[in-house]
Amino acid sequence: LKALPPPAQDLAGDLVDRLFAGFDQALREMGVGDVTIPKRMKTMAAAFAGRAKAYEQGFLDGEAELSTVLARNLVARPLDAGEQRFWLAYVKAATRHLDSLDFASLTGADNLFPQPESLPDCPNGSGERL
Repeated sequence: LKALPPPAQDLAGDLVDRLFAGFDQALREMGVGDVTIPKRMKTMAAAFAGRAKAYEQGFLDGEAELSTVLARNLVARPLDAGEQRFWLAYVKAATRHLDSLDFASLTGADNLFPQPESLPDCPNGSGERL
């Protein structure tokens, strides 16, 4: 969305707003008190911003850094060679597809991401290992 002309940035803002509204609702449903919710939301916002920055830097710095970011954020452990190949292939395929879309195609698509089993290095044929 960052790469597309307006109104893509508005959609990006709306998406983040909806995400955090969902987090707020989930916290309330879990019984978190009104006084504690802002603190939890601040923690989640910092984590979200940190991950977004890490992924952006990972794309800029190349496969080794992107693999490190994926391992840290997906499974919180180093990826084995097969997992690394799969996740890098998946992210590249998703990125190529998303980069090929204009705003109308992006907002009207039924499926924005590749099916994991369509990739050659998919663990167990379905990504279930992770």
